[in-house]
Amino acid sequence: LFRSTNSITVTDIVNVNAGGSFLIKNNASLVQVNNVANIGNINMERTTQPMYRYDYTYWGSPVTQASGFTLGNLSPNTLYDKYFSWNPTNGGGNGNWVLENSSTVMNPTKGYIVRAPQTYSTNPTTTNAYTTNFIGVPNNGTINVPIVVGTMPAGLFNDKLNLLGNPYPSAVDADLFLNHTGNAALIDGTIYFWTHHSPPSAAYPNPFYGNYTYNYTAGDYATYTPAMGGVGTVPTGYGGPAPNGFIAAGQGFFVKGTANGTVVFTNTMRDKDNNSDFFRMSTNERHRVWLNLANQQGGFSQTLVGYAEGATTGYDRGYDGSSFGGNFVSFYSVLADAQTVTVQGRPLPFDQSDEVPLGYNATAANTYTIGIDHFDGLFDSQNIYLEDKLLNVIHDLKQNAYEFTSEVGRFNDRFVLRYTDSTLGVTRPDAAIGVVAIIANEKLMVQASEHIEQIQVFDMTGKLVRTYNPEVSSK
Repeated sequence: LFRSTNSITVTDIVNVNAGGSFLIKNNASLVQVNNVANIGNINMERTTQPMYRYDYTYWGSPVTQASGFTLGNLSPNTLYDKYFSWNPTNGGGNGNWVLENSSTVMNPTKGYIVRAPQTYSTNPTTTNAYTTNFIGVPNNGTINVPIVVGTMPAGLFNDKLNLLGNPYPSAVDADLFLNHTGNAALIDGTIYFWTHHSPPSAAYPNPFYGNYTYNYTAGDYATYTPAMGGVGTVPTGYGGPAPNGFIAAGQGFFVKGTANGTVVFTNTMRDKDNNSDFFRMSTNERHRVWLNLANQQGGFSQTLVGYAEGATTGYDRGYDGSSFGGNFVSFYSVLADAQTVTVQGRPLPFDQSDEVPLGYNATAANTYTIGIDHFDGLFDSQNIYLEDKLLNVIHDLKQNAYEFTSEVGRFNDRFVLRYTDSTLGVTRPDAAIGVVAIIANEKLMVQASEHIEQIQVFDMTGKLVRTYNPEVSSK
């Protein structure tokens, strides 16, 4: 009987005799060096993040398909129609999900999603971790995984997403996986981890499966790129860590395909010391700031802007992470070509005059805040400001978060991340043209040192309230 609560590295074969037991406890790892076939079953324990009944966990299998380990073995008390895999050629969105069942044998080259046991609470505030035990012959050596991009019929969006799983009974170094020469030619340099932070929407009838379906928010995917690190889906300190650069054993995850082909997992990517987060950073110089967008109902989205060696102002594989999708508080930065990214790397040396457009998507009129989650590098001493171009405000984010109201819509040209508080070389924007505006006795009075052609008044939501043309007439 062998029980590992730490990690073990084996040079060659793992041979578990009939009647023997090899139990790998949660967060421990089995790492192997040589590419040899194993014999006999291990028992690998994996424990999820706390969840309630409607939460899904993304899984991969660390044991061979020939072991016959099924989704029902994984979670026997999950409702019969709450096991899914992913079809990357069926158009973008919910149409990609393929209904599986409890008898489906887990394939280590695929990822799966499984809802929490039916015995779990339906109250989002009452959560429990779930522990499963993978029993089978441990995967070892090179694992070939197909990547499918395909072509979509006219009118369908091809999101190119592929749902994979870590095939080993150990953590995998995400950087080594993404930057492997063959893999880099087939997949984008970003990994998306599901974190189920937001409760799903109310149930609605599903005509495909004859039952009820819940909508989950695409903004609940944490994003990771090798050069810049990752962003989480809840504020730091609230139970939702950003990805740490490792893919835990049993973890499923999304990548975007760039071409059809086969990516590989190899023993050289395996890591014995970082198997705790169920969901390392680059040593190059980099300086980063994580920004949060939140509303009063608990909605949350995070974006990362950083400066690093090798980055440019365009889209760079391994530095920039595309926005996975939107929810009621989706937050991102905007590249020069209008592409939106959740993680953006920008070039060094750092230029204090640099400005980074920020965008957001609001599906409900609400009051929002933009604030700093945390920062590193030169931002320890560098000022960080948010410019609201609509209201002509430059706000010091290191002092406090910025609160604003917004109507429904996608807004890519309202906010700018910047590092100085001056416009046109002066501290106050109004001083540049000598304008003073005062409201007294319900009247707007404006004085200016130059000719005024037009005055526009906006409310706090950004809606145009009234336009004045001083030399013509008011309307």
